[in-house]
Amino acid sequence: MIPAPRVGWIGAAVAVLLLAASAPPETVSFPDRWTPEVGARWSEEQRSHMTGHTRVRVGPAKVRDRADDDGVRWSAAVEVTEIEDGELSGFGLVFSEALRIEAGEQIDVGLGGAAVTGSGAPKRKWRTAEGKRLRKKARDFLDEQFTVRGDEDPIQLLLPAGPVAVGEAWDMDMGVVLDLLGRDRLTLDDAQTHGRCTLESVEERRGMRYGRIAFDVVIVPATITDGDFDEARMHVRGAIELPLEDHPGMVLELEWDTTFKGWVKRRGVKATIDIVHHTVVRQERR
Repeated sequence: MIPAPRVGWIGAAVAVLLLAASAPPETVSFPDRWTPEVGARWSEEQRSHMTGHTRVRVGPAKVRDRADDDGVRWSAAVEVTEIEDGELSGFGLVFSEALRIEAGEQIDVGLGGAAVTGSGAPKRKWRTAEGKRLRKKARDFLDEQFTVRGDEDPIQLLLPAGPVAVGEAWDMDMGVVLDLLGRDRLTLDDAQTHGRCTLESVEERRGMRYGRIAFDVVIVPATITDGDFDEARMHVRGAIELPLEDHPGMVLELEWDTTFKGWVKRRGVKATIDIVHHTVVRQERR
């Protein structure tokens, strides 16, 4: 014979469920921009790949007409060696690989297994660990990957203004985005331009809690300086995982679509441009 359920236990269980349902969700806060310290170490890697086409005409002449299949792939151990005014001004890199992809072909830039130092900001000075000058293709690669551009850290644009719960969303400050792009270069179509972020999850890895922020950004110009267009649009979407404490760790994954069909004028020369690009990026620090 099946015994009758004990009403007291059922009532207690229901009460617990009701309390759990009515309890406010846990909120988390992201720390301010990570502050590097001399001696800090981490490993970092990046993969990016762009496909599409670039077509440029000046009058009837084709200046460029190519299918794009370009990118970079590198990984390195990093150590901070100098801080100036709270900013990273000196560091060492030991590369395990460093490749450039041009027209689908992998090009070794001569840094695989190399130890190099970078100093100064925003323009870096590069040397081997022994103080010797690097070859131009290695310096160009390092400049592209590590030169500081502007005062604003793009990652800061993704962070909420205060504590947030999983599932909560917030808008990006598109005025700051316009500052990054250059207010002297374009204006934005406010009706079509937007940026939205959502805290997707909070997880623990290697003894540290990370918050995963998904983002979706659409940028549509209204006007551009010294030019005009029939179509211009940028769409960036992806996710970033950031530690909930002061630490350099990060995982960034994004896709980036850019379309521009129009003309620009530089130094009195008018160029007709047709660009369609799709870029995939993955960057990790740990």
